[in-house]
Amino acid sequence: AAGDSLLRTFKRCHDYLSGNQQMRPDKAFWQLLYLIFCKILDEQQSSRLFFVGATEANNERGRRAITGRIKDLFEQVQKKEYKDVFDGTERIALNDRALAYVAGELSRYSLLTTDTDAKGLAYEAITSSTLKRERGQFFTPRNVIRMMVEMVDPQPEKLILDPACGSGGFLVVALAHHRRRLLQSIGANPDCPVPSELRRIDRAVRIYAKRCLYGIDADEDLRKAARMNMVMNNDGHGNILSFNSLEYGIAGRESAEMVSFDKLGGSHNKFDYVFTNPPFGSKIPVSDPTVLSEFDLGHSWTRVNQVWRRGAVLKKVPPEILFIEACWKFLKPGSGVMAIVVPDGILGNPGEQMEGVRWWILHHMEILASVDLPGETFLPQVSVQASCIFLRRRHADELKLATPSGPKQRSVFMAIAENAGHGRRGEVRYRRRPDGTDEMQVEEVAERWEVQGVLHERTRRRQIRMLADDMPWIAGQYRKHVAGQRFEEC
Repeated sequence: AAGDSLLRTFKRCHDYLSGNQQMRPDKAFWQLLYLIFCKILDEQQSSRLFFVGATEANNERGRRAITGRIKDLFEQVQKKEYKDVFDGTERIALNDRALAYVAGELSRYSLLTTDTDAKGLAYEAITSSTLKRERGQFFTPRNVIRMMVEMVDPQPEKLILDPACGSGGFLVVALAHHRRRLLQSIGANPDCPVPSELRRIDRAVRIYAKRCLYGIDADEDLRKAARMNMVMNNDGHGNILSFNSLEYGIAGRESAEMVSFDKLGGSHNKFDYVFTNPPFGSKIPVSDPTVLSEFDLGHSWTRVNQVWRRGAVLKKVPPEILFIEACWKFLKPGSGVMAIVVPDGILGNPGEQMEGVRWWILHHMEILASVDLPGETFLPQVSVQASCIFLRRRHADELKLATPSGPKQRSVFMAIAENAGHGRRGEVRYRRRPDGTDEMQVEEVAERWEVQGVLHERTRRRQIRMLADDMPWIAGQYRKHVAGQRFEEC
């Protein structure tokens, strides 16, 4: 699949199930996902069962044959290949006609060789419109995730955690970042790999996902969705658990999933990188006094003679504030780096309490970068003004050497993104010249393919419209800043 063709297919299938089988959107979503899993398993094995013959869908006997083949595949998915993703109660509840329609739509594509971004866009868009929207949650745009991952540039063998992983967007992009590095290491073009090159690095990709990628989400359905997202991206399903990250490490709040997290190698002070977009908003505050008492930021803060002092436990605190400290706890002291999306109120709201929060952040962490996101970034899902901040956890020794003015702080990379790549209604936006015409660019496109094991390559030039998206440029400038190089002009 290329471009947004897979997104259109997923939406078409989802709408068909909602309209023709009278299914609720969330139930239609799971049925579609079960068939996607069957398609992935079918691509992984030599015997092909996930197909629709030229005339099979036109008669009752043919549709029964399609249903029989796919239900056999789903039994393998559920009881053998991915039994740790399913709980055993799932069933394909589609009639023969609906199943044949969806199978025919999905069988057009090879999901395993489809570009990660194309799959991620399709999967997370349909997840957001069903599971997340019902829970007041919204997915992070792919270009924002990619900017955050490219700015941090996670290194091999380093552990990555998303403590509010949702459908797994940050983990999938981090995996794609590592996959590109592996392709470059074998001399392949990471933008246009051929199947044999992907097979060469497949084992290394899976090992990396198993050893280095961790996700946590309090919602059991989203945990399952995140695991399925990882499977769709060729890598197994990572170490994705379901529990409340804010309750991790609190006596009396242990759960079986937390124990599994510990056994898999996760814990506080363990991770090299944390990427996350936590749930935020004053309408969903944390009010549990047991949880609040475990966090410095769950207490009031007052300044006495220029010294900040912690006070009593607050009655309620927005979750995004607590998540900053929760992420800090998971990072390795001295080297761990956090990239987190926060509402701008944390960075600029007046009042002693918010000043205390900002003092705590700057005292316990060194700020590396701050990127102010455009107002339409999360539209049309939700209107919120937010920023991405990048922080390094300080070591205890740094605090011992702090001067009266606070710990040492190096220069901070700051950027204001003006273009998000889309408008307020979600429509794609392109750059325009002063006269209103589209700004065009000549692009060289590499084409690579194999015929009987022989690799063929060619390059062609095409003229394209330039997407009005500042995120890639900002990520590139930050990498120049880290390398001590001069910035480019816009």
